Amino acid sequence: MSVIRNNSTDLRVQKSVKVVKQALMTLIMKKPYNKIRVDEITKEAMINRQTFYSHFASIDNVLEAIGEDMLQDMRNDLRPLEPVDLRGGVAIFYTYLNADDPVKQKLFFDKEFTMFFRDFSEKYFSLDFFSSLCGDNEYSDLVPSFIANAAA
Repeated sequence: MSVIRNNSTDLRVQKSVKVVKQALMTLIMKKPYNKIRVDEITKEAMINRQTFYSHFASIDNVLEAIGEDMLQDMRNDLRPLEPVDLRGGVAIFYTYLNADDPVKQKLFFDKEFTMFFRDFSEKYFSLDFFSSLCGDNEYSDLVPSFIANAAA
């Protein structure tokens, strides 16, 4: 389920959602997350408050939408792999974590975003690609254990 309230194909809606996400990523690099306010996002995105709330219920929803975008990128990277290619799936995860992107580095490694990283990791390793590995086979405990330890 999308965290975006109006997940329309209308280009104006897509543009508004995109600029809100970009504004939040810009602000995340400038100040602590818990100090960011909606009015700062709307100013950075050059939209009004009503536009923000027509697409998102909260700043946390914007952050969730950013995480959903990242997961979609990783789903696309998983497509060419065989469903039992655990090594390839984990390699994609670590390659993504090591991306030369300051926002990703902050979201994945800053203590302020520990919950984001835990949620992101859990969602990634819960993708259909990994479902066969969590079943009754030689890897059945590997993925859940990895998730628990990766975010510890």
